[in-house]
Amino acid sequence: MPFFLAVSMTLTPFLTHYQCDEPVLPYMAADLQDLLMVLSQQEKISPRQLLEFRMECLKGLTAMSKTILDKSPLKYSLV
Repeated sequence: MPFFLAVSMTLTPFLTHYQCDEPVLPYMAADLQDLLMVLSQQEKISPRQLLEFRMECLKGLTAMSKTILDKSPLKYSLV
């Protein structure tokens, strides 16, 4: 979860800036590029940390998929 926390803290200002009534969509591409550069220039990690990151992502995706499937209308019968 530390990875998701770090990413969410980086994304929060970006998301709050674009959740407004002002016409800021033309600037979104440049801001996204800057945001991705910031995220990609984080400190270098070891192979062990990379494996832990992948396992965290797998757990997060599994939990999200389970939640989506639990709330999906496909779960209920049509008849």
